[in-house]
Amino acid sequence: MELLLILIYVSICYVVFKVFKIPVNQWSLATAALGGIIGVALLLLIMNYNHPFTKNARIYFAVTPVLPTVRGRVIEVPVKENAPLKEGDVLFRIDPKPYEYVVEQKKASLAEAEQSAAAQGLARPGVCSYRKGQCAIRTGAAELRSAIRAVPKEGHRAGNARHLHA
Repeated sequence: MELLLILIYVSICYVVFKVFKIPVNQWSLATAALGGIIGVALLLLIMNYNHPFTKNARIYFAVTPVLPTVRGRVIEVPVKENAPLKEGDVLFRIDPKPYEYVVEQKKASLAEAEQSAAAQGLARPGVCSYRKGQCAIRTGAAELRSAIRAVPKEGHRAGNARHLHA
């Protein structure tokens, strides 16, 4: 590949020198050689940017990274290598423990807010008194619902993962 690019560049330089009758001296040859080196190097860098390779093979396909919608440590990858995937297949499982901890924490803060409101006589458990400006219970419940939604249920499936296309 590199040899082909160099040969093409040399032939273009030969044609340009002959057609435009450029004198062949140390400055014109040095300029052509430096331009060729820079041009071929830039072209190779651009061409190899999206083409990962190994020691024994080159892959000429764009790589599509798969990103989960939640962050966390991957604990299992049940996908077999070189096996075709269908929509709905589990790609990987993320450790649910940090999310379960947040859910338990939000449940505890909701219970605390309900007890606090009931002790002050401002509201019954689960009901918020807007006249008194106390809405800690609803805030805690909303936080609990958002934390429960953030817990990964069954891993990320092939149809639900986001794909970034290069």
